[in-house]
Amino acid sequence: MNMHPIIGISCDYEPDPKSGSRFFIKEDYVHVVEEGGGLPIILPQLGDASLAGEIVDKIQGLVISGGDFDLDPAWYGEQSHPKLRLPKPERAFWEQALLLAAGKRKLPILGICGGEQLLNVAFGGDLYQDLGTQFPGALSHEQTEDPHQPSHLVKLDPRSQLGRILGTSELMVNSTHHQAIKNLGKGLHPVAWAPDGVIEAIEVPNRPFVIGVQWHPEALYRQEPLWRKLFSCLVNIGLVNIAGRKD
Repeated sequence: MNMHPIIGISCDYEPDPKSGSRFFIKEDYVHVVEEGGGLPIILPQLGDASLAGEIVDKIQGLVISGGDFDLDPAWYGEQSHPKLRLPKPERAFWEQALLLAAGKRKLPILGICGGEQLLNVAFGGDLYQDLGTQFPGALSHEQTEDPHQPSHLVKLDPRSQLGRILGTSELMVNSTHHQAIKNLGKGLHPVAWAPDGVIEAIEVPNRPFVIGVQWHPEALYRQEPLWRKLFSCLVNIGLVNIAGRKD
């Protein structure tokens, strides 16, 4: 019997007292995990963060998705910058609980865009709250074209886990963010950089798969099959965990 690892994907939340609040996620996240051999399960934000551990016990991998919001800078000891955009503290708190629970269980973890930023902050790092005003010489990291198309180059350390998975040292990626990593969290290593020096990917050495990317590979995989490798690796490590599990 074929085994398909269950990959949990965090999702966004939009309050709407009038017509009903909703959880939602772009379908690309679901399809790329499915095509990578996993069973994608959307993980809605719950009010009780202590339930994150119970949820993580039922999955074999975790994707922290991106979203149109900023992390509250109070998390890393800063006042809000004038260019700070709407935080979603409840979502961020829930995703942090998922991340910490998955880390304790040594599950493979992929943080995408805002998910990479959350990963860095959870490890004790901080962020540029607005690249345009806080990072001299920064490129425009918010492309105006379709995010299913790449917009700038990144240089990737070929010796890193991400470099070995993708088998290259240069990538064209999309870019939909105005915040980015400033100081790295403890134990994280930078492994990819934009031409302006902005950190574009991080990972935890000596862990099977704890990776954050500042771009959206789930939006690129149909045009560039290379990105399927990233999600297939996440799924395959989840499969190894299933095989080694003692019920």
